[in-house]
Amino acid sequence: MGIRKMNSSYFIDYRDPNGRRVIRKIGPDKKEAEAVLGKIQGEIREGRYLDRKRFPKITMDDLIDRYSAWAKGKKSFEGYDAVHLAPIREYFRGMLASRVSELDVETFKARRRDTPTRYGGKRSLSTCRHELVVLKGVFSKGVAWNLVEKNTAAGVKAYPVPKARARFLTAEEVGRLLRCASPHLVPILIFALETGCRRSEIIGDGGVRWGDIDLGRRVIYIRSSKNGDPRHVPISTRLHRMLSSIPRGGESDYIFTGQGKVGKAGIPFHDVRTSFGSACRRAGLEGVRFHDLRRTAASHWVMAGVPMKTVGQILGHRSTAVTDQVYAHLTEDHLLAAVEKLPDWFVAGGRKEVDKRGQKTSGNVIPWKEFGKKMEGKQAALREGGPQRLEKMVGMTGFEPATPWSRTRCSTRLSHIPMERAIVPTAYRAVNM
Repeated sequence: MGIRKMNSSYFIDYRDPNGRRVIRKIGPDKKEAEAVLGKIQGEIREGRYLDRKRFPKITMDDLIDRYSAWAKGKKSFEGYDAVHLAPIREYFRGMLASRVSELDVETFKARRRDTPTRYGGKRSLSTCRHELVVLKGVFSKGVAWNLVEKNTAAGVKAYPVPKARARFLTAEEVGRLLRCASPHLVPILIFALETGCRRSEIIGDGGVRWGDIDLGRRVIYIRSSKNGDPRHVPISTRLHRMLSSIPRGGESDYIFTGQGKVGKAGIPFHDVRTSFGSACRRAGLEGVRFHDLRRTAASHWVMAGVPMKTVGQILGHRSTAVTDQVYAHLTEDHLLAAVEKLPDWFVAGGRKEVDKRGQKTSGNVIPWKEFGKKMEGKQAALREGGPQRLEKMVGMTGFEPATPWSRTRCSTRLSHIPMERAIVPTAYRAVNM
């Protein structure tokens, strides 16, 4: 038991916690073999030893395939996991999952940052961050399924992404957007603004259906949300009027479907990105996404005084912390109203003042002109006192007498010097002494 040399390589020989003899080839370096053996013996003593032979030799392709099969049950697979798994599969193709090191993950992260997009543009740090998150998820599931020993990507830090400014529309901007939108897009926009629902909850395969609408009770049943929890959303008067005006026809139960030359008849809209972008350009709105309509609804609810908990319930948040962090945005007018609630700082000492017109001011506020005159009077009195008044205040040294705090805390101690010990200019003595 210990270290053995065979030909030009060193081997370590030890017994695992089950008493089974293990012989492993390390390499030509004896010090490396000693370090590996010492580490394994330490793991055995501390109860952290893992039998590496019980993990199958699975490639990254196989691990990604198993992860994809599992992730297909997630709602975000097609638009998130599947997109970011493609570059991961391409980079780690053919590699054993157990041989992927933290350095390999760091190299992948750096190369993806330096690789331009298919349109030739610079790849955003946010995209690189999402790819690393998915890769960590792949290894995390591999550990849970006993396919790999550890999550190699867990210690790799993602690129810091600056927090983008939360965009929401004012009432005037919403009016311009609705006027510039295509006829088939207007009902979708109104639904999003009145409910705060996500795009995936309005259109697409998981979009709202007539069977989810109860106009009598004025409530909408959202079947599947982002967090997987169904919820009920109230119907406002404006939304009730809009839904009542939409004709029901055809075999489709979806509310927003193609009609005429727009889309396919009876098939729900899956994406309104083109028509929404065109409406924003015509309305002169830049940097607006469909998800900003959800933020617009939430922001105006908050500014109208709706409790944050109620807003979170309508939006489907599990915690009010998410609502506080993301949707409590205020316009400049709302902030101005907040600062105007501060008290007036120019208050008199408990008596009401009278201005020049003989009218009492509100509360104890001193008129600004009278405040200025009082200050001028105090300065004049100080000037009339002359040097003798100043002498009584600060002494002949020109320094204010030291306080108890300054005597104990300051390294340079200045104290009041009596007149007879002060060094006074001769001209001043001749005139004043």
